[in-house]
Amino acid sequence: MRQIAIDARNDAVDSLDLAYRVAEQTSGTLDSEQLDSAKRNIQFAKDLLKAPSPSKLFVRTRISTSIKEATIHCWNAAEF
Repeated sequence: MRQIAIDARNDAVDSLDLAYRVAEQTSGTLDSEQLDSAKRNIQFAKDLLKAPSPSKLFVRTRISTSIKEATIHCWNAAEF
């Protein structure tokens, strides 16, 4: 969850950086779409950090092979 929040924060910074660079180069106003994107990413990160940690973690993996009739043995280990 922490990494997803960091990624959302970085996306927000990128959106703001782009909006400011475009405005600086064009002598125009800040792009409202870029600002809205930054706001959404910031809000997503805030909401994510406020969310409780899951009590269980379930992971689904799809594995394929190019070898015909290959056998893979696996088991579910969902508790952490």
